[in-house]
This record gives sequence, C-alpha cells and structure tokens, in this order.
Amino acid sequence: WCSDCDLRWYDPCHLGEGDFYAHLGSFPSYYAPMSWDKVTALEMVRQLRPQSVVDVGCGDGWLIRQLQKEGFAVQGTEINEAEIQSLKAENLAVYSPEAAVQAGVRASMMVSLQTLEHVRSPLEWLSEQVGHFKPDTVLLAVPAHDTMLGYTSDPLVWPPDRKSTRLNSSHT
Repeated sequence: WCSDCDLRWYDPCHLGEGDFYAHLGSFPSYYAPMSWDKVTALEMVRQLRPQSVVDVGCGDGWLIRQLQKEGFAVQGTEINEAEIQSLKAENLAVYSPEAAVQAGVRASMMVSLQTLEHVRSPLEWLSEQVGHFKPDTVLLAVPAHDTMLGYTSDPLVWPPDRKSTRLNSSHT
C-alpha cells in the first residue's frame, strides 16, 4: 500500500492463467457487458477518434464489437484461449499476447480495462505493452479499492490468488 497515492496491491501476487479466466467467464456476470468502464471507454474512443485501437485483455470482446460496428480499426489481446477462439469465429482480430507481438500488432490507442490488477508487475507490464503496440494514447481502468473491491465478499472481485486459495481450500 502506498501512503502517498493510496495505491493498493496484493503481495505476493499469484496470477491466474487463461483456464482460470475461462472458468470465471462461465459466470454470466463476469465480463459484464456495458459496464461503466466499457461504456466510458467507448465514449472516449468516439471523442478521440484514433486511427486504430488495441483492447488489451479484451475479455468477451464487447468493446471490440462496438468499435468495429462504428468503423474503427480495432484488435484485441486475451489470455483466455476459449474467448480468443470464440471471437475469431466472429471474425474479430483477437490474439494471445504472444501472437500479437509476433504479428507486429500496432495501434494509435491502447485500451486496457480491469487488466492491470491481474499482472505481477504493473509498471513493467505497462511498459511492455506500450513498447509492443506503440500507442499515442493509453486508456486504463482498474478497480477502486474504496468501491467494490474494498467492501465486498464477492469472490468474482478477488484477485486470482485469493480466489484460487478459497477454491482449493473448499475442496480439501
């Protein structure tokens, strides 16, 4: 916890893999279409009118679909292989992070919603993403501790390490 800016994080950070998010994605409310962050991001992209957008950690692709319908050049990355395949079946340009780097994906705007809290080293991860995609503009949204994350016992807002621990302990 940083006393200067009130940024909070979990230490040690144990991260979920793609299969973990595939399981969470099976809950109807997990990807939450039309959530405040997605709607706000859509409005901001409309206002800024970037030449191209990459949605890093695109989940079920809601934002990509909306932007594509409005004529934006948009691509996404995701670690949940089931979502990647589902989105590719819709002819959406979605890649695993590694495949996006190999394909040389670039975008003038990078959007990453509710993703930064899922990485081990946020600053390093963000630097890598900016290095890969070369955006002029970066739009980030993360959970606010003083809202849902700070006051709920809902396991869907816990980070993967706590969720995994809870699931594992209930099965023993």
